[in-house]
Amino acid sequence: MNLDSIERMYYIGIGGIGMSALAKYFNAKGVEVAGYDLTSSSITLAMEQDQISIVYIDDEDAIPSEFLDKENKDSTLIVYTVAIPQNNRIYNYFLNNGYQLVKRSDVLGAVCNKANKTIAVAGTHGKTTTSSMIAHMLKSANIDCTAFLGGVMQNGEGNLQMGKSDNIIVVEADEYDRSFLTINPSIAVVTSWDHDHVDIYKNRTELESAFNQFANQIKNDGTLIVKEGLTMSVDERIPQFSYGVNSTGDVNAVNIKSKNGGYHFDLKSSQGDIENIEINIGGKHNIENAVAAITVCQMMELNEDEIKDAISNFKGVKRRFEFLISSPQLSFIDDYAHHPAELKAFISSVRELFPGKKLTGIFQPHLYSRTNDLMDEFAEALSLLDEMILLEIYPARELPIEGVTSEVLADKVMVNKKTVVTKQDLLEEIKKGDFEVIMTIGAGDISQLLEPIRLELEYKINNK
Repeated sequence: MNLDSIERMYYIGIGGIGMSALAKYFNAKGVEVAGYDLTSSSITLAMEQDQISIVYIDDEDAIPSEFLDKENKDSTLIVYTVAIPQNNRIYNYFLNNGYQLVKRSDVLGAVCNKANKTIAVAGTHGKTTTSSMIAHMLKSANIDCTAFLGGVMQNGEGNLQMGKSDNIIVVEADEYDRSFLTINPSIAVVTSWDHDHVDIYKNRTELESAFNQFANQIKNDGTLIVKEGLTMSVDERIPQFSYGVNSTGDVNAVNIKSKNGGYHFDLKSSQGDIENIEINIGGKHNIENAVAAITVCQMMELNEDEIKDAISNFKGVKRRFEFLISSPQLSFIDDYAHHPAELKAFISSVRELFPGKKLTGIFQPHLYSRTNDLMDEFAEALSLLDEMILLEIYPARELPIEGVTSEVLADKVMVNKKTVVTKQDLLEEIKKGDFEVIMTIGAGDISQLLEPIRLELEYKINNK
């Protein structure tokens, strides 16, 4: 793929978090960018303000004329997400008319592999926050880098941190559809590999094999940083550093103390110890993410003061342990957790932060296949709540599976108060409820309900 010869790019599914970062990147590089998405969102509206033409009608007649000009085919690239259905009319127009169509992951890999140094963070969870921490810390230390992220940073960079050059790239390396195998990193981080994406990986062995393949694609002078406890089969040419919390890893967080909703800890590292590190985001799992990010930054030769200052100023990522209301009467926290291991970590961290408070979780299961394969694990994680409101399963790219419903999952959850509601009835359920700590959890379109929920909860607070 010769990206240097491309003058225009059309993105099918441009509103996705990964697709939009690439679209914004090439738009900033002077490439003519346009696209299609099913629905408008804050992401697409922001891109439209940057003069990116976006349509929300699946019709070839809605494609801009310059992309229809067949004389431009050789300098036009069509980028699509695997979430796009095969009967999409715009996709099939370009396919049937001989345009060059490529997956998002192939374009991302081509960009990353041109960089002098690519830092890639992989894992079934933890990768968005960890990669965002790394990008933020490098920028704070005046190290120029471009970052492609799977979430929106609260520090104002969004899901794309645009550098002046592409010498250093930080990228969230997604295991879905084996996308991360397009990247040959200089530094690779593996945060976790819990069994997930059962539509892609038939079993855990296949998933672990893909992660090992990713790690073995590290460049000859590269390094692997891996969470302690993950045994990876990598070539002996690749040095490994393990990390953890109160562990025996090469890099280790110790003397952990909770403070003002965040944490203080000391770092024991073969790269140099650091005392009294402060992070100002919730969730004990974020200490682990911070340790991984700091390990990368030590290898990038940030000094102790640069690391401590930058990590203390990191504000987090939207939909990752994000406080939407924090008041003496009620707290409202939102999180993207959609795997049982993530749910356990999130709910347990909230419990630690609010001991003795009643925890109410609104959870939207994501994918029929994931719900089916991990049903008992989901039930166990959700049983950590005091009250549960369960939404219907968000199907994303899937068709329903017979016998897999939110009602079946709810029956397995061991809490005294639980209910299954539609999205349309959720606000009525919230109006009736009496909450102390309420959480929205999930990776589907539950995000569209956050503002209505927040407004309803604020009304309840102000009218008690």
